[in-house]
Amino acid sequence: MPPERRAPANKWAIALAVGICLAFLYIVRLAVLPFLLAAAIAFAADPAVEWLMRKAQLTRAKAALIVYLLLMAAIGGAIYGSTVSLAGELVHVGHDLPELLQRLLHEAFGGDTITLFGRTLNAGDLANQATGGLISAVGQPSQWLKLGLYAFALVTGLTLLIVLIYFFLEGGQQLAASALWLVPPEYRAEVEEMVGRITPMLRRYLVGLLIIFVFASIATWAFIQFVLHLPEPVLLGLITGAFEMIPVIGPAASATLIGLLSLEQHGVWALVAFAVYVTSFRLIIDRLLGPVVLGAAARLHPVIVMFALLAGGLVLGVVGVILAVPVAAAVKIVLQHYYSQPMRTRLR
Repeated sequence: MPPERRAPANKWAIALAVGICLAFLYIVRLAVLPFLLAAAIAFAADPAVEWLMRKAQLTRAKAALIVYLLLMAAIGGAIYGSTVSLAGELVHVGHDLPELLQRLLHEAFGGDTITLFGRTLNAGDLANQATGGLISAVGQPSQWLKLGLYAFALVTGLTLLIVLIYFFLEGGQQLAASALWLVPPEYRAEVEEMVGRITPMLRRYLVGLLIIFVFASIATWAFIQFVLHLPEPVLLGLITGAFEMIPVIGPAASATLIGLLSLEQHGVWALVAFAVYVTSFRLIIDRLLGPVVLGAAARLHPVIVMFALLAGGLVLGVVGVILAVPVAAAVKIVLQHYYSQPMRTRLR
């Protein structure tokens, strides 16, 4: 008696399963972030692993370990160098915060006293009250508990990220093959074909991010070097470029850092000049260079790129911004593949 043959997988059942998986990923989106970042870093470094395997005749495990150690040395060195170089400046800014606020209020309102709604206010008193309120808010036990939880989550996430990078470097191909195994056999050839078209797009997208990093680093270095005259212009430029790779949080952190240093070094007018620069810089990156470069890399219209970034950020936050353009480009590739298939003729 011949063995029973299974029925072909129902496409609607597959669509339902994919929808359930997407809903689950939405619920645990913050937990997905370290895995996503580790996979992206490993994907970008995979050509180096392949090159070492060919040139040095190494196994993938040994080549991955060498690339991993080089990555960790580069990242660790960058973090250490940034901390050592800027720690003194940041401590100085924190120590002089009341004086900086007083100077800001003095220059903004043209004197030490401010008349507001018939009341005369002293800039020094306002600065001390603002600093005291900040210290009081941070010093509350509930705030310390939140900060402790955030710090624990950050350390846990970074530790997980460091571990995951090696696992993705060493076993990324096996993980991809395992993911392909989840696809019903009758659809695997199609999925492999689409993955083969999506992978070069992701490589081009990473090149686009590199272009944005270079532009952000050089533009910020030039402005700091020739306009603001702040210490460590090269380092601050590289930090700004690197932070551009972290959606929303990264640009805000780099702008705050340089803004405080501008205020501490040269006063309110340097801060105003930097604010004008940041506004122009963000318009160029977010509305011109980013959509055009990333759109060209993913072969999407800049309008679609801008919409994808905004929609991804609203739906999934940081994870959504990271995934927005690659997902939009992948959807385009999948639809192109599907619509290129000849239509079936209906039987009468």
